[in-house]
Amino acid sequence: MANEDIKSVDVKEDVVDDWNVWGDELLKRSVWASGCRSWYKNGKVDGRITALYPGSPLHFKDLTNTIRGEDFDIKYRSKNRWKFLGNGFTRMEMEDGGDLSYYINV
Repeated sequence: MANEDIKSVDVKEDVVDDWNVWGDELLKRSVWASGCRSWYKNGKVDGRITALYPGSPLHFKDLTNTIRGEDFDIKYRSKNRWKFLGNGFTRMEMEDGGDLSYYINV
């Protein structure tokens, strides 16, 4: 975020709404959906399960491996989102003695 001069990242409201519908449906099959008082239901016997990912740990890992940029509203500090690219050169190119062919394996 700092490298790209990002001011804020907000999840889009319709994305949150869709997530809640999907998650609530899956959580209905969990043990926490039974008639028991639970921290996961804000201490209530019957209520919305609010504190669990609705899938397995491996499913969560797969989900979080890739960021879905289309699900977020990103605001930049600058009026031009590309300002962070600077003058078109890398730091290495601007420094004396930088290895400009570091990517070539001989």
